[in-house]
Amino acid sequence: LERPPEDAGQEDLDAALVKVLAGLPAPELVEAADLLAEQGVGLERRLSSLSRVTADDAKDMTPRDRERLLERRASLLLTLARAEEAADLLAPFAIMPEQPLSSILFEARLRAGRFARAAAQHALPGPWLDVLERVALSDPAAAEVLLDEVDRRFGGRLSPEQAAKAAAIRASLDLLPMGPPAP
Repeated sequence: LERPPEDAGQEDLDAALVKVLAGLPAPELVEAADLLAEQGVGLERRLSSLSRVTADDAKDMTPRDRERLLERRASLLLTLARAEEAADLLAPFAIMPEQPLSSILFEARLRAGRFARAAAQHALPGPWLDVLERVALSDPAAAEVLLDEVDRRFGGRLSPEQAAKAAAIRASLDLLPMGPPAP
């Protein structure tokens, strides 16, 4: 007889923990989701626990609690490579540039290929390259698309430092530089 794997009951435990979360008031969900992360509960289950908050639930939350909830949900969506959903989640809100949600929305737009909206948020290449650097570490395929857009949009207008950063990212992705072939 084979012994079951040590983590055989982990899925049941994860499901039970998420069920307990369902009874918590909406403002306490972010802290609870953090506790789930510490217990090794999967991303999808944590996202599910946060996604149950309805518009009516959100009315009882402080603006800061709502922002934290949106931030956590959007970050989990980005981690799960669901940028379109993250961008759609945040789009209806009046997000100010100084809010943490602003950088998450910008990254979601870039990862989702919504370049015109991202450019309206940040017209200069610096923020694009910062996101590109992070994306290259976690999603090389998305980074290639974003790098092509950076080349197309900013091309010869990058500062020497920015061009060096783009070149380093390109090298990390093992891509050849864009441009005409060498003679």
